[in-house]
Amino acid sequence: MISRILFFCIFALNSAQCWSQQQPSFATPNYAYIDSVTKVKNTIFYYPVLLKRYRHNDTTLSQYQIHLLYYGKFFQEGASIFDHNQGLNDSIKAVYKKETLTDNDLIQLLGYFLKLHDTMPFDLGTLYKLNSVCQKLNDARAAKYAYKLKMILQAIVATGDGRTENSGFHIGSVSDEYSFLSIMGLKFGGSQSLIKDCDYLKVGENKYDIKGIYFNIEQILAEERKLFGLDDFLQKTNKKQVKDEKQSKKKKDR
Repeated sequence: MISRILFFCIFALNSAQCWSQQQPSFATPNYAYIDSVTKVKNTIFYYPVLLKRYRHNDTTLSQYQIHLLYYGKFFQEGASIFDHNQGLNDSIKAVYKKETLTDNDLIQLLGYFLKLHDTMPFDLGTLYKLNSVCQKLNDARAAKYAYKLKMILQAIVATGDGRTENSGFHIGSVSDEYSFLSIMGLKFGGSQSLIKDCDYLKVGENKYDIKGIYFNIEQILAEERKLFGLDDFLQKTNKKQVKDEKQSKKKKDR
């Protein structure tokens, strides 16, 4: 299992300097480049090729390739930023309501999580649960899911330090924000705010004295605007305003 101790080792290696020094040591994703490079066929960075390797639990994928996978998902045809697995999630909650989980319950949960993993291959919470359930069942796949989770966490903490709206961790989904906190051993403080392009999640009292964490969701917001056609609407509105202003100016000049 990816323990909290292991995660904090990852966290410390990648961003401890950022929390204690002024000079940042992270790099924000270049989304335009990621969009471009993952669409070039016959290369090792072509998204369908990378995704196939990832789905087959290929542990030779490099950190850079995991970075392309996690952030490149935004640009793939048919990709969705929303969770459409409410039925599965309800079934999972029903099993966890039991006081004691039998091996049959764990096998049932494993089936549910595998289905979730199929539809949301990079979801942090699902990967964490898959690793946990496989551990309890002595399933050898536990190491594969631990690898995936570790690599994605490392990709995230390499993009920011979470301290400000200008250095938020770039995240692939809103649900990953809460999973991120949980895996870190932090509790959600009950307050979430949208600040610029970031979600700011207040954190409950903790021994690390972390008050809250910023998660950059600029690409999620961009996908929402695209989905609802807001960019086209704003573009048309701006064009109309410019046209109206020109016409108004002409009338005043007469």
